[in-house]
Amino acid sequence: NKKSIGGYYDGMIVKYTSEGECEWAKVIGGESGNIDKINSVAITKDGGIIAGGEFNSKNIELENSITIAQNYITSNGIIIKYNTNGEIEWAKQIGGESYEYIYSVEATSDGGIIAGGKFETSSLTLENGTTLNNSKSGYSDGMIIKYNANSEIEWAKTIGTNYDDEITSIVETTDGDITVGGKSAGAGLIIRYNKTGDEKWSKQIGTKISSVTKAKSGAIIAGGCFAGSRLEISNQITLANNGDRDGMLIKYSKDGEAKWAKAVGGSNDDEINYAQEKENGTIQAVLKFTSSEINLENNITVENPRSGYNHSMYAQFETVDIQNIVTTQEKSIGGNKADYMKQVMATNDGGYIASGLFSSASIDLGNGVVINKGTDDDYQSNGLIIKYNSEMECQWAKSIKNSNVNSIAETIDGGIVIGGYFSQDNIDLGNGISLTNKTSGSQS
Repeated sequence: NKKSIGGYYDGMIVKYTSEGECEWAKVIGGESGNIDKINSVAITKDGGIIAGGEFNSKNIELENSITIAQNYITSNGIIIKYNTNGEIEWAKQIGGESYEYIYSVEATSDGGIIAGGKFETSSLTLENGTTLNNSKSGYSDGMIIKYNANSEIEWAKTIGTNYDDEITSIVETTDGDITVGGKSAGAGLIIRYNKTGDEKWSKQIGTKISSVTKAKSGAIIAGGCFAGSRLEISNQITLANNGDRDGMLIKYSKDGEAKWAKAVGGSNDDEINYAQEKENGTIQAVLKFTSSEINLENNITVENPRSGYNHSMYAQFETVDIQNIVTTQEKSIGGNKADYMKQVMATNDGGYIASGLFSSASIDLGNGVVINKGTDDDYQSNGLIIKYNSEMECQWAKSIKNSNVNSIAETIDGGIVIGGYFSQDNIDLGNGISLTNKTSGSQS
């Protein structure tokens, strides 16, 4: 056992086997009453785990006598590297006198990592004499930091305008380039760099880019949302909006040419949270929607049992010709309250894993799997992890009380690691493992 360092929200990292049994768990948190979160997890080239997030606590004591601290009571970014057994190897604090956040981390093929987020400090000093300068006082700029295999900074970038900017998704493409997505000056943003940080192309598109993921031949899949009656993309591709905001999917070539695009939405506010190309070329995505229903192709309609509240849908899409992508399968995920999935990830067994949160008292996931929260409360949500097989049948699911699961990744042994945050005093994860907030005293 070790002393738990916790707060109002503590960050969490939990490792599960492929069957959903908890193997180990980590609490990342500081003084009571503060907000500390893990926003992203990924698997590194050596099989370890990289986690990125934010901490509001003044000090956080990690394992192996590693402590991170900030001089100001704001929020700082955090990056932590673990080995395959969950033992900490190193940690980074990214911050100054204002507010800094790490929203996305990704492993690179050279053994390093790439991190994206935002910063407000006027001049943010990193390592190796690297400094990021903010474009306008009082506003946030996006930031990208590339580390080598020895956790040393290779290069860093500021993405800034006279408005708020942020990087929320980052990926290394199959050709070794780096592509980032986020928001800039109220619009969705995609930028592509080569491996040394030189910009190759950029796009401002829609109102938000929620995810960028790699596809074959150096291409990327972008997911997000757009407003307005029509969205002119490029290459004679146009999307029509059905409501306030529609979700959007776009495939770009490595040179930034739009190959196809798709709008998914109803009469209200809808968004693609995450999209990914599978090995067979099928696109899978999770959509958060408040519309009463969404009409898709092939006579597929997805209904929201409580219009105006977040509901979730998993869908698969296939291209039928060079610019036409159609829905082939869908699955509604949720009950009668605010429930939605944040990420979906293909697994090596041909299935997939999805993560997010739910506020409904219970959700029937099919195949005899029902997940329970116990209370039908809009203001209290549980973290949710669902494992599906290749036939879209639920194999197992996990609920983590009073929490939010922000990110998932498949580990080299076929297991699952999740990152997020929780506020519950104590959470029993099974196998004698628990997450414990400072108010309860200890973590097993």
